[in-house]
Amino acid sequence: MKSGDSANQVTFSASPTEEEVKLIQKGLKDYDMEQTHGELDNPGIEINLVLKDGKGNVVGGLNASTMVRVMHLEVFWVAEEYRKLGYGKKLVLEAERIAKENGCIACQICSLSFQSPEFFQKLGYETFGIDDGYPDPIEEHYFIKRFE
Repeated sequence: MKSGDSANQVTFSASPTEEEVKLIQKGLKDYDMEQTHGELDNPGIEINLVLKDGKGNVVGGLNASTMVRVMHLEVFWVAEEYRKLGYGKKLVLEAERIAKENGCIACQICSLSFQSPEFFQKLGYETFGIDDGYPDPIEEHYFIKRFE
């Protein structure tokens, strides 16, 4: 690129249009599909589970997505009064069952240090990284569980 050549100048915008954002997302998705030989969206499902009490009130649940045959547990919550009663374990194991049934080979989870990362270790998840780039004493723990 020659200096002063206006056809080759690059500019940045902090307020892209919706169309520009979609173009960027499509560019990345097309590249990722090529690099994963079409596996990016495999199996391409979302897993959403809800835990309700006897009155129908939501007291927990989880949301996960899948990509390149790996389930990514993104949201997981159980109300305080329902913790340590086995409901969280049942939610995670059910999500794993659905993921495996749909061809997933593993599950990845991240948990902040105050979100009880030891819970996932008890379920057989292995730590593959810890990020301490947060204000002390917060850390982010990264876990994986490979399905057999």
